[in-house]
Amino acid sequence: MFVDILYCSFLFALLGGLWYLNQPREKQLQVAKPLKYGINLLGGVLALGAVFFWLKTINEAPFQPIIKPGTHRLAISAEQWGKTWPLRVPSGTLECLPGAEVVFHTQGKTFAVNGQAKLKSLPKLEILASPDQYIPKARKDLSAFQRMGLRLCN
Repeated sequence: MFVDILYCSFLFALLGGLWYLNQPREKQLQVAKPLKYGINLLGGVLALGAVFFWLKTINEAPFQPIIKPGTHRLAISAEQWGKTWPLRVPSGTLECLPGAEVVFHTQGKTFAVNGQAKLKSLPKLEILASPDQYIPKARKDLSAFQRMGLRLCN
């Protein structure tokens, strides 16, 4: 999306410049000059808007840690995740147990993250999920925890 907006704004500015270069230089020069500036200004504003949109998107992306091979435990927190933190607790440890069971430890309790761990009669992580700000009675998505936990299992 960002790349499309950026390319369109640059293309718009480029086409405006090419149009200006192909115009006769005498009487129409006085009319074309303000139009050239307007087109180039609009292209620049679109490019700046695309950059700000991109920066906003980066800040809202989920946390993706680098997991070293052989690592089976990972400490994660709301501070690392920023606005995308989906739980009501501030931090915890994600762990992969034998059998690809992904669990989350926090405040002295263990919660099941994926289906394999839920078979062990552990409380579900969904209990700790924060409410969704856009959909009433819905909870935030926890699939990033499942994916990260399965990466610990590999």
